[in-house]
Amino acid sequence: MIEAIITGAGRGIGLETALWLAENHVNVLGVSRNIDNLNGNQKITSLRANITIEEELSRIYDLLNASGDESAEHRMLIHNAGKLINKPFTEITPFEIGEMTTVNFTAPLRLTQQLIPWLTKGLTSHIVYVGSMGGFQGSSRYPGLSIYSATKSAGASLLESLAEEYKKTSMRFNTLAMGAVNTEMFQAAFPGYKAPLTAKDAGAFVGRFALEGHHFFNGKVLPVAGANP
Repeated sequence: MIEAIITGAGRGIGLETALWLAENHVNVLGVSRNIDNLNGNQKITSLRANITIEEELSRIYDLLNASGDESAEHRMLIHNAGKLINKPFTEITPFEIGEMTTVNFTAPLRLTQQLIPWLTKGLTSHIVYVGSMGGFQGSSRYPGLSIYSATKSAGASLLESLAEEYKKTSMRFNTLAMGAVNTEMFQAAFPGYKAPLTAKDAGAFVGRFALEGHHFFNGKVLPVAGANP
């Protein structure tokens, strides 16, 4: 029985979210290109997949169909996978633009489309986009993050629109605009800067919000900022 699906679950916030949900008796499907850290946990099913490839996105829905399970009352889809490249606007390449656009926007869009039938089978469903303060309207902006911020803003806007489109269903859509979290991806983009919030703390917050936040919010972009570089 799969109750929660998490992309980018192999490390960082995604891994810690999966572990927190598993500790709280939730059956998780963790999707990542590297699943080594997910193996060995009885509450976590791991799937090695690259969400930038359409055919591999379809494998997630195929796995859910093959399980044949209809009993999960509350279903969660957590779009955690992210791509961050810190680079001046005139130097960023078309390939890098495409990477960030696909991981941060197109893949969550396509995966949500494919999983609507699975999500609507739950008594309640919560779709959570792990966004960024860089994509939060009116927040501080930083040189080198123009494309990243734009793609994260697009993902948040998508979920706001879906909340309205599906407001008469059991599905709820919300974005958590995260501030700086000390993950490997963040360290690669900002070498030498140590964010005050750990991946474990952030994962626990995301997991709890996915489990309970649908009772209180729908169509919201919620700032979760401890600090920024």
